[in-house]
Amino acid sequence: MIKGVKVRLSIHNILFNIFKYNKTINNSSIQKLINNNKLEDIAFINKVTLSSMRYYFHAKKIINKYVKKRIKDHEKILLLSAITQLVFLNFKEYAVINCSVEIAKKLNIYHGFINAVLKKILLEKKELSNIIITFNDLPLWVRETTKNLTDLQKENFIINFYKEPDIHIVFKNKFELKKFEEKILKSSENSGFLIENKRVDKIKSFKDGSWWVQDFSSSFPINNLKRLDNKKKYLDMCSAPGGKAFQILSRGVEVNLYDKSKSRIKILKENLKRLNFNAEVKNNDALNISKKYDFIIVDAPCTAIGTIRRNPEIFFKSNKPDLK
Repeated sequence: MIKGVKVRLSIHNILFNIFKYNKTINNSSIQKLINNNKLEDIAFINKVTLSSMRYYFHAKKIINKYVKKRIKDHEKILLLSAITQLVFLNFKEYAVINCSVEIAKKLNIYHGFINAVLKKILLEKKELSNIIITFNDLPLWVRETTKNLTDLQKENFIINFYKEPDIHIVFKNKFELKKFEEKILKSSENSGFLIENKRVDKIKSFKDGSWWVQDFSSSFPINNLKRLDNKKKYLDMCSAPGGKAFQILSRGVEVNLYDKSKSRIKILKENLKRLNFNAEVKNNDALNISKKYDFIIVDAPCTAIGTIRRNPEIFFKSNKPDLK
């Protein structure tokens, strides 16, 4: 199989599984599909997969402009991915169309239909890149649960929801921030946003364990606690991947870490090892704890709608989140 076709077929399978079976990008089966590829291809797969979900409404609007019949899920996913690559990522036109046609053949989709639609889109690619999404293009469940938003808030959401999020880094202390080799926009004396987004594991100091990636909103509560008492007992109830716990540990305070997800516990332990932190980690439901604590952090599992830019599959999945 031609390399470009193989990699894009992986992308198709990942997107199809997320859309059809309501999986998240961090689901173990999805990560397995990603990691089955060569290391040099994984960045490409992540880029196209995430971008296809972020531009879902844009690409869907483009499909509706050129396709009047009802299309099957495989056709829809294949066109969404190809449109994202052609119109919004500006990838090589021949490679995208040729690979999409070859994937259509493998999936027993009428490849002539895919070829014809993509070639029509190609002719108006520049104009289509400026396609406008309004709040009414969003799913009904989104519109119904955001009735309290002002027109300005809705406008700001539409402008930003599909954009790649900035990377926010938290350092063990202000001295580690000063040593950091990349340009950073400070958000506090020991945290900041990367000026140039890049793969964090490619940054030289990543292996040193002096910092971790953590959303600004997630870091804000602990960062604003002026004093932690080392004599008190601390618990992080839903700890993985560990950002809030790392903030406490970096201030020399012990904290017990609980999480009931085995896969998330594995990530937590890997993070602790890289950061050279020691803490009691338990794969257990925190509701079953009999010990008493003075200070408890609860960043409970949720729909993640507030982090839509980092979790674009929320809008992409066929089922809406279980808000109740």
